[in-house]
Amino acid sequence: MTQKHDGILAAHAAELDVIRQRINNHKEDAMERCERLIRSARAAHDTATQLAATELYGLVKNYEGRNLLFEAMQLAESTHAFAAEARLVEQIARSYYTTGEYRLATQFWTRCIELSEQPGGEVKSWIYGKVGLGQVYDALGNHEQAVVHHRAALSRMGEQNDPYLAAKIRINLAANLVQLGDRIEARVLLSEALVVCLEHRLLDYVAEARFRLGEISLSDGDLAQASSELAEARQLAQAIPYHWVEVSAIALQAEVNARLDNPQRALAIVCEGIALAEESDYQHLLQRLHAAAARYADASGDVALAYAHLQQHVRYQGQLGRAAQPAGQSDALRPSASRRMAELAANPLLDAAELDVARTLVLNEAVPILGASCTSAWVLEEDGAALRCKAACGPAAPEVLPVWTRAAFPAFFDWLQQAKPLIAHDALHHRHTWEVANAQLKMRGIASLMAWPIRIAGSNRGMLLIEHRGNQRNWTPDDVMLGGMLADLIARMRSQHERRSLSQAFGELTQALADASNALLAAGSPDAPAVALRLAGGRELLEIRQYLIGLAGSLDEPLASAQGQARSLDVGLQSLGAASDFTSIVAGCQADSQRVLVRLDQIARALAEFRDLFPQSQS
Repeated sequence: MTQKHDGILAAHAAELDVIRQRINNHKEDAMERCERLIRSARAAHDTATQLAATELYGLVKNYEGRNLLFEAMQLAESTHAFAAEARLVEQIARSYYTTGEYRLATQFWTRCIELSEQPGGEVKSWIYGKVGLGQVYDALGNHEQAVVHHRAALSRMGEQNDPYLAAKIRINLAANLVQLGDRIEARVLLSEALVVCLEHRLLDYVAEARFRLGEISLSDGDLAQASSELAEARQLAQAIPYHWVEVSAIALQAEVNARLDNPQRALAIVCEGIALAEESDYQHLLQRLHAAAARYADASGDVALAYAHLQQHVRYQGQLGRAAQPAGQSDALRPSASRRMAELAANPLLDAAELDVARTLVLNEAVPILGASCTSAWVLEEDGAALRCKAACGPAAPEVLPVWTRAAFPAFFDWLQQAKPLIAHDALHHRHTWEVANAQLKMRGIASLMAWPIRIAGSNRGMLLIEHRGNQRNWTPDDVMLGGMLADLIARMRSQHERRSLSQAFGELTQALADASNALLAAGSPDAPAVALRLAGGRELLEIRQYLIGLAGSLDEPLASAQGQARSLDVGLQSLGAASDFTSIVAGCQADSQRVLVRLDQIARALAEFRDLFPQSQS
């Protein structure tokens, strides 16, 4: 069926319709068409087509196409295509789920739900986000919570006419119910899904529903029925192809043979599944397959082979455990990065009289904290026409500190006025970085960057720039959080340096007023006492003003620290809430942390308004 494609070139719209018609049952051809269409749309600056084609590509190849998904996501962000952004974020979450990186999957699915709840958001994205969180809970063994999320998703399907999504939810919910021992309702849901899939020729989900029915038959001990259903599921999954179902069906076929007292045949079959799972990097399946292979090898009397498979099982189990916890730089926050960040924030050298010393310390530490190729601090000239790099650290630091001008890079300076972080996974194609990437970054091999404006007392003073050299780096929420903390440190240092400079200037001016007053009195002029009195009053007002500014400034450091800690707590609670059984407790703590953040932000705004009454000169 031809669909309406707003803002898309006619030729591209026709190709999108062809892809949609072929994506379920002719996946490889559909993916080749997607790749060609994405290249064509990018060259033609057809944003709507690039977003639509990448969404379709991600439905099948979310892991392999992760870079394309991040490129499209940043394009959706920059063009305020919030609905498309939510759909792309959902597919990015699924790509991390596919590789067993559950913490990142949880973060992006949570973000998908947040975007879908904004004005103009789509119910379908909300449903997909709930389904995704349910799958994470399922993978972590919390089947009760998985059922809660899948039932929530199913409850809103009355708002959607989407057979594919309706089948997906029923199949996932059935899988969770099987784990809880409710195989009766699971069979009903799978039968309903099969009717929908056969009616609409959704062959990939026909294969998955058959696989799930085979799983239930195996649990019931009906090995003949299980063997028949699994064979049909595997054959259909191979034809589509649908590798996840194929590998999963192979695993259960091996188990059927093991229960028929044929461990040698079971071992041969499970090794086929291991080879296929390695091609797609299905780590959670590889963990289970190697455990099964170890069991079959042991039953066959091959102890050495059993031990080898057991070692692989333990290795994948460790990788999945690390991915599911709040640890792992790039995938999550390493304990070493967290510790180094805390030590850096408490380092007394940050309060050094020389700004260059403190700035270099932060930039040097930022390189290992973020695993960055280059970190640099920039100062915005008073007229706002140029950014001047004051210091750069890291293996990719430029030999000569550059100057970027508004005239040369207007798109980048447009971002600088927005007072929000710039996250460019693909710097060459980001709307705010493509100019500078072509002119400055490409020659140094920089593919990805993050930047934060440095704002003091409500005005822009410069930026912190984080660069990555090599292949595209897809920045994670933890990377963004760490970068924001580093930017806060630099802003704190700049503010303290300016306060010290201002204090020195006040001292000099106060002394000059005192000297002038004494000189007038010594001169013996009849007007001298009155003038001296006015000078003394001015000096007193200056001292009061200096005291008030100093009082406000003294709150900067504890306020910034409290804000950073509250945000860190909020991120940690989000992750804990997705991976624990203490959902209600975590939700309450998270609500408290949100209230603290709101209050801290109110205090920060009040201080900024106070400083606006007493503008400071830039240093």
